[in-house]
Amino acid sequence: MLTRRIPGVLLAGALLFSAHGALAAQLVVIDVSGADLKPGDVVDSGSQIDLPAGASLTLIGEDGTPVQLKGPYKGAPGSSGGGAASGDTNVVGALAQLFSTGGTTDTTLGVTRAGGAGEAVPSAYAIPVDASGDFCVLGGSPTFLWRVDSATQAPVVLRAADGSWQGRQQFAAGQDRLPLPPNFPNAPKQAFTLTFGAQESSIVLHKAPAGLTNPGLRAAWLVRSGCELQARALLAAL
Repeated sequence: MLTRRIPGVLLAGALLFSAHGALAAQLVVIDVSGADLKPGDVVDSGSQIDLPAGASLTLIGEDGTPVQLKGPYKGAPGSSGGGAASGDTNVVGALAQLFSTGGTTDTTLGVTRAGGAGEAVPSAYAIPVDASGDFCVLGGSPTFLWRVDSATQAPVVLRAADGSWQGRQQFAAGQDRLPLPPNFPNAPKQAFTLTFGAQESSIVLHKAPAGLTNPGLRAAWLVRSGCELQARALLAAL
Protein backbone atom coordinates (compact mmCIF):
# COMPACT_ATOMS: atom_id res chain seq x y z
CA MET A 1 0.00 0.00 0.00
CA LEU A 2 1.32 3.40 -0.92
CA THR A 3 1.81 5.91 1.88
CA ARG A 4 2.42 9.63 2.00
CA ARG A 5 4.39 11.03 4.93
CA ILE A 6 3.99 14.61 6.08
CA PRO A 7 5.60 16.07 9.21
CA GLY A 8 3.94 14.66 12.31
CA VAL A 9 1.27 12.74 10.39
CA LEU A 10 1.31 9.55 8.32
CA LEU A 11 -1.65 9.12 6.02
CA ALA A 12 -1.89 5.62 4.56
CA GLY A 13 -3.70 4.43 1.51
CA ALA A 14 -5.37 6.02 -1.45
CA LEU A 15 -8.58 4.02 -0.92
CA LEU A 16 -9.34 2.30 2.37
CA PHE A 17 -11.92 -0.47 2.64
CA SER A 18 -13.67 -2.10 5.55
CA ALA A 19 -13.91 -5.85 5.99
CA HIS A 20 -17.17 -5.73 4.05
CA GLY A 21 -15.67 -3.90 1.09
CA ALA A 22 -17.24 -0.52 1.75
CA LEU A 23 -15.26 2.67 1.63
CA ALA A 24 -13.80 3.68 4.98
CA ALA A 25 -15.72 6.27 6.93
CA GLN A 26 -14.49 9.85 6.75
CA LEU A 27 -13.85 12.36 9.50
CA VAL A 28 -13.20 16.09 9.30
CA VAL A 29 -10.48 17.84 11.30
CA ILE A 30 -12.03 20.35 13.71
CA ASP A 31 -9.01 21.39 15.76
CA VAL A 32 -5.34 20.46 15.63
CA SER A 33 -2.12 21.34 17.41
CA GLY A 34 1.37 20.04 16.72
CA ALA A 35 0.56 18.18 13.49
CA ASP A 36 0.63 19.12 9.82
CA LEU A 37 -3.12 19.10 9.36
CA LYS A 38 -5.57 21.99 9.38
CA PRO A 39 -9.23 22.41 10.28
CA GLY A 40 -11.40 21.30 7.39
CA ASP A 41 -9.08 18.52 6.22
CA VAL A 42 -10.91 15.22 5.66
CA VAL A 43 -9.25 11.91 6.58
CA ASP A 44 -10.36 8.29 6.32
CA SER A 45 -11.09 6.41 9.53
CA GLY A 46 -8.39 3.88 8.58
CA SER A 47 -5.64 6.43 7.88
CA GLN A 48 -2.53 6.05 10.02
CA ILE A 49 -1.98 9.15 12.15
CA ASP A 50 1.22 9.78 14.08
CA LEU A 51 0.94 12.48 16.74
CA PRO A 52 4.06 13.41 18.72
CA ALA A 53 3.92 14.09 22.44
CA GLY A 54 2.02 17.26 23.18
CA ALA A 55 0.08 17.22 19.90
CA SER A 56 -3.70 16.98 19.81
CA LEU A 57 -6.34 16.36 17.17
CA THR A 58 -10.13 16.66 17.24
CA LEU A 59 -12.21 15.13 14.43
CA ILE A 60 -15.91 14.60 13.77
CA GLY A 61 -17.43 11.82 11.68
CA GLU A 62 -20.80 11.44 9.98
CA ASP A 63 -22.66 10.64 13.21
CA GLY A 64 -21.52 13.98 14.67
CA THR A 65 -19.62 12.60 17.65
CA PRO A 66 -16.21 14.21 18.33
CA VAL A 67 -13.09 12.02 18.35
CA GLN A 68 -10.26 13.54 20.40
CA LEU A 69 -6.70 12.21 20.12
CA LYS A 70 -3.67 13.29 22.13
CA GLY A 71 -0.03 12.54 21.43
CA PRO A 72 1.90 10.43 21.65
CA TYR A 73 -0.48 8.53 19.40
CA LYS A 74 0.11 6.28 16.42
CA GLY A 75 -2.69 4.49 14.63
CA ALA A 76 -6.00 4.98 12.91
CA PRO A 77 -8.44 7.52 14.31
CA GLY A 78 -11.29 5.05 13.94
CA SER A 79 -14.86 6.09 13.40
CA SER A 80 -16.97 8.24 15.67
CA GLY A 81 -19.79 5.77 15.28
CA GLY A 82 -20.45 4.83 11.68
CA GLY A 83 -22.75 6.49 9.21
CA ALA A 84 -24.86 9.58 9.37
CA ALA A 85 -27.41 9.87 12.14
CA SER A 86 -31.08 9.51 11.30
CA GLY A 87 -32.41 12.60 9.55
CA ASP A 88 -28.99 14.03 8.70
CA THR A 89 -26.63 13.68 5.76
CA ASN A 90 -23.12 14.79 4.94
CA VAL A 91 -22.06 16.11 8.33
CA VAL A 92 -18.41 15.85 7.31
CA GLY A 93 -19.00 17.80 4.10
CA ALA A 94 -20.87 20.60 5.90
CA LEU A 95 -18.15 21.02 8.51
CA ALA A 96 -15.39 20.91 5.89
CA GLN A 97 -17.23 23.66 4.03
CA LEU A 98 -17.25 25.79 7.18
CA PHE A 99 -13.46 26.03 7.08
CA SER A 100 -13.15 26.40 3.31
CA THR A 101 -15.45 29.39 2.90
CA GLY A 102 -14.37 32.98 3.36
CA GLY A 103 -16.80 35.70 4.33
CA THR A 104 -16.86 37.34 7.73
CA THR A 105 -15.22 34.56 9.72
CA ASP A 106 -11.59 33.79 10.49
CA THR A 107 -10.05 30.40 9.69
CA THR A 108 -9.32 29.71 13.36
CA LEU A 109 -12.11 28.50 15.63
CA GLY A 110 -10.97 30.50 18.62
CA VAL A 111 -11.43 33.85 16.89
CA THR A 112 -14.98 33.60 15.58
CA ARG A 113 -15.92 37.12 14.52
CA ALA A 114 -19.16 38.89 13.86
CA GLY A 115 -19.29 40.91 10.67
CA GLY A 116 -20.47 44.15 12.25
CA ALA A 117 -18.80 43.95 15.64
CA GLY A 118 -15.44 42.52 14.61
CA GLU A 119 -15.25 40.78 17.99
CA ALA A 120 -15.40 37.17 19.16
CA VAL A 121 -18.89 35.70 19.46
CA PRO A 122 -18.97 34.35 23.01
CA SER A 123 -21.34 31.42 22.44
CA ALA A 124 -23.28 29.42 19.88
CA TYR A 125 -26.36 30.91 21.56
CA ALA A 126 -25.35 34.53 20.91
CA ILE A 127 -26.98 36.77 18.30
CA PRO A 128 -24.91 39.96 17.83
CA VAL A 129 -27.08 43.06 17.76
CA ASP A 130 -24.98 44.91 15.18
CA ALA A 131 -24.64 42.29 12.40
CA SER A 132 -27.01 41.39 9.57
CA GLY A 133 -27.38 37.86 8.22
CA ASP A 134 -28.61 34.43 9.27
CA PHE A 135 -28.62 33.38 12.91
CA CYS A 136 -30.00 30.31 14.64
CA VAL A 137 -32.02 29.60 17.75
CA LEU A 138 -30.73 26.39 19.33
CA GLY A 139 -32.44 24.36 22.01
CA GLY A 140 -30.79 23.34 25.27
CA SER A 141 -29.81 26.81 26.49
CA PRO A 142 -31.46 30.22 26.06
CA THR A 143 -30.47 32.14 22.93
CA PHE A 144 -29.56 35.73 23.73
CA LEU A 145 -28.93 39.08 22.08
CA TRP A 146 -25.32 40.16 22.59
CA ARG A 147 -23.40 43.44 22.31
CA VAL A 148 -19.68 44.17 22.44
CA ASP A 149 -19.63 47.47 24.31
CA SER A 150 -21.68 47.33 27.50
CA ALA A 151 -20.55 50.65 29.00
CA THR A 152 -23.89 52.44 28.68
CA GLN A 153 -27.56 51.57 28.59
CA ALA A 154 -29.03 51.11 25.12
CA PRO A 155 -32.43 50.18 23.67
CA VAL A 156 -32.87 47.19 21.38
CA VAL A 157 -35.96 46.33 19.33
CA LEU A 158 -36.55 43.03 17.53
CA ARG A 159 -39.37 43.35 14.99
CA ALA A 160 -40.82 40.78 12.60
CA ALA A 161 -40.25 41.95 9.03
CA ASP A 162 -43.94 41.46 8.22
CA GLY A 163 -44.96 43.67 11.15
CA SER A 164 -46.75 40.87 12.99
CA TRP A 165 -44.71 41.08 16.21
CA GLN A 166 -42.32 43.38 18.05
CA GLY A 167 -40.26 43.02 21.21
CA ARG A 168 -38.66 46.04 22.89
CA GLN A 169 -35.97 45.73 25.57
CA GLN A 170 -33.11 47.73 27.07
CA PHE A 171 -29.53 46.85 27.90
CA ALA A 172 -28.57 48.22 31.31
CA ALA A 173 -25.14 49.75 31.75
CA GLY A 174 -22.66 46.89 32.21
CA GLN A 175 -25.01 44.32 30.64
CA ASP A 176 -23.79 42.64 27.45
CA ARG A 177 -26.57 40.11 26.84
CA LEU A 178 -30.35 39.94 26.92
CA PRO A 179 -32.65 36.95 26.48
CA LEU A 180 -34.87 36.98 23.43
CA PRO A 181 -37.99 39.04 24.19
CA PRO A 182 -41.00 37.37 25.87
CA ASN A 183 -43.49 35.77 23.48
CA PHE A 184 -40.83 35.58 20.80
CA PRO A 185 -42.44 33.91 17.72
CA ASN A 186 -40.06 31.00 17.40
CA ALA A 187 -41.00 29.99 13.85
CA PRO A 188 -38.83 27.55 11.84
CA LYS A 189 -37.58 30.48 9.72
CA GLN A 190 -38.52 34.15 9.97
CA ALA A 191 -37.09 37.52 8.92
CA PHE A 192 -36.64 40.30 11.49
CA THR A 193 -35.34 43.83 11.76
CA LEU A 194 -33.04 44.34 14.74
CA THR A 195 -32.61 47.93 15.91
CA PHE A 196 -29.83 48.63 18.40
CA GLY A 197 -29.59 52.28 19.32
CA ALA A 198 -29.39 54.12 16.00
CA GLN A 199 -28.21 51.03 14.08
CA GLU A 200 -30.58 48.77 12.15
CA SER A 201 -29.79 45.24 10.94
CA SER A 202 -31.74 42.71 8.89
CA ILE A 203 -31.57 39.16 10.19
CA VAL A 204 -33.19 35.81 9.49
CA LEU A 205 -33.67 33.51 12.47
CA HIS A 206 -33.79 29.73 12.03
CA LYS A 207 -35.20 27.42 14.70
CA ALA A 208 -33.23 24.23 15.29
CA PRO A 209 -35.22 21.02 14.78
CA ALA A 210 -35.50 18.39 17.46
CA GLY A 211 -33.03 15.53 17.37
CA LEU A 212 -29.74 17.43 17.11
CA THR A 213 -28.24 15.33 19.87
CA ASN A 214 -24.53 16.13 19.71
CA PRO A 215 -22.14 18.97 18.74
CA GLY A 216 -21.36 17.67 15.25
CA LEU A 217 -25.00 17.38 14.21
CA ARG A 218 -25.74 20.82 15.63
CA ALA A 219 -22.74 22.41 13.94
CA ALA A 220 -23.58 20.85 10.57
CA TRP A 221 -27.15 22.13 10.80
CA LEU A 222 -25.87 25.60 11.74
CA VAL A 223 -23.62 25.64 8.68
CA ARG A 224 -26.39 24.55 6.34
CA SER A 225 -28.66 27.24 7.82
CA GLY A 226 -26.09 29.96 7.16
CA CYS A 227 -25.19 30.40 10.85
CA GLU A 228 -21.43 29.96 10.43
CA LEU A 229 -20.48 32.25 13.32
CA GLN A 230 -22.47 30.17 15.76
CA ALA A 231 -21.15 26.91 14.29
CA ARG A 232 -17.58 28.07 14.86
CA ALA A 233 -18.38 29.12 18.42
CA LEU A 234 -19.95 25.74 19.13
CA LEU A 235 -16.97 23.80 17.78
CA ALA A 236 -14.49 26.05 19.58
CA ALA A 237 -16.11 25.05 22.87
CA LEU A 238 -15.42 21.32 22.38
